[in-house]
Amino acid sequence: MSIRKITCLAGQRKSLGFALTVLLAILYSMMVARPVLAASSVTTPNFARIDAFITAGMQEKRIPGVQVAIIQNDHVVHLKGFGQANDEGMKVTPQTPFMIASSSKPITALAIMQLVEAGKVQLDAPVQRYLPWWRLSDPVQSSRVTIANLLDHTSGISGSLGGKDWLSDPSKRNWSLEDGVRSFHSSSFVHAVGTTFEYSNANYETLGLIVQTISGEEFGTYVKQHIFSPLHMNHSTLSLKEAQQEGLQQGYTWYFGFPRSTQNLYLPALGPAGMVISTAEDLSHLLVAQMNGGRYEGTSILSPQGIARMYAGNPHASFGPEGAALDLKGNYGLGWFNGSIAGVPAIYHLGTIVNYASLLVMEPQHHLGAVILMNVNEASLPTQEPIMYMQNNLTRLLAGSEPYTAPGLNVQSFYLYADSTLFVWAIYLLWSAGRLRRWSSMFGQRLQSALSRKRSLLLASLRVTWEVGLALLLLLGIPIVLGGISWLDLPGMFPDLGWALLLLSLLTLLIGIVRAVLLLRAARNNASASSSTVTLSLRRR
Repeated sequence: MSIRKITCLAGQRKSLGFALTVLLAILYSMMVARPVLAASSVTTPNFARIDAFITAGMQEKRIPGVQVAIIQNDHVVHLKGFGQANDEGMKVTPQTPFMIASSSKPITALAIMQLVEAGKVQLDAPVQRYLPWWRLSDPVQSSRVTIANLLDHTSGISGSLGGKDWLSDPSKRNWSLEDGVRSFHSSSFVHAVGTTFEYSNANYETLGLIVQTISGEEFGTYVKQHIFSPLHMNHSTLSLKEAQQEGLQQGYTWYFGFPRSTQNLYLPALGPAGMVISTAEDLSHLLVAQMNGGRYEGTSILSPQGIARMYAGNPHASFGPEGAALDLKGNYGLGWFNGSIAGVPAIYHLGTIVNYASLLVMEPQHHLGAVILMNVNEASLPTQEPIMYMQNNLTRLLAGSEPYTAPGLNVQSFYLYADSTLFVWAIYLLWSAGRLRRWSSMFGQRLQSALSRKRSLLLASLRVTWEVGLALLLLLGIPIVLGGISWLDLPGMFPDLGWALLLLSLLTLLIGIVRAVLLLRAARNNASASSSTVTLSLRRR
């Protein structure tokens, strides 16, 4: 019998339900919690080697700052910061606030599980039990979405909803959590509920609003009181103002291969899905609790059975392999991926935002865990190579495996090809623009020759078609390839290649249009001259 069926039965027959719940907890602790969390072999990581790898990787990949924490059993055994937090040379420490992006989701899932254990929320209950007004465009599908569907991303909601669509409108950047969730009402489902995994921020924004509604507290306040404070996560917050007071700096984004500090992107409505700001030290406390049945220094934030339930992946929420650089596969549980990273069995979550990246990882077979935070992101790089190079290999080093480089383009090769292509394209456009007047004159002369007229018209038409067609293909096609991101959003997300592609595409289109106008004018002038010549010839006769 499935977990959802047992939970439903518990709701209908309370006495039998209580007994089944106790039995379920015992079975989970025996069948899930023990194999996942018990150490088959305890390995002491080579901290010197890990530090040397991080230092070398930062230099090779041009990563400004990194902080790392390593957990073994129920202790933090290694804690260190590397590099700089800002352009003034401020040193990164394990207490430096970094944005952790989607690694916020396990914290939101933990908050929901606390309410489940308090009897205030049921995993198999429909979302509309707690938010009666909640819906997407299909009312029937909306009524079927459960809390569990939101937690394991099987709600059928699009992955583009709940963040990407807010970037182009400045007014939406200050939306409250409820504003954001209410905006989903006109969006369509992309899958039948409960059938397909599609990772979506909208799921966790809705969960955060449920926490806020049921608890009667702002989501950030609830998390602070019920998770951050008990775990002594003293530098963690969902408040941008508080984080700046704690020392949050602007993160970095690569511009043509070189890191440059950029304005942090903070959207209050995205909070439960990706706006937690924390440190390696604080997140190490979270992993201690996650690895030890919900306990940290004698304080319990969730039962061992609740922790085990979070790790149990849904077969319908399977993913991967996600490509050479990502090298991820497995299932999604309740706020955690359960599968492997770079061939190493792991329970983990990753997070990336415009200028920060994070990884929380637990290796149950060794009873080891790690936090790695970076103050840079490579939104322009489709392979996510630098970030995944660091995350994959830290995971492998923890397991005692050798680091490796995934096949495919690395950041240096990517930018070498990209920058070279853009440079040649820009030179060609400048050369073409500078020669337009001369081209027009020469084209007009060729039209006067009956022998070269047809050939000249054909070649000129093909050139115009190529320039206009290429520009339109890029201007219309790139947003489609990138999942519907508009050109208004693109330069903000890809500040180097985004602006370069936009400007060069527009310049190509402009040159093509000007060339078409010159072609038509020359053809018309030639036709007029030919007509005048014929008329004059007839008069002489």
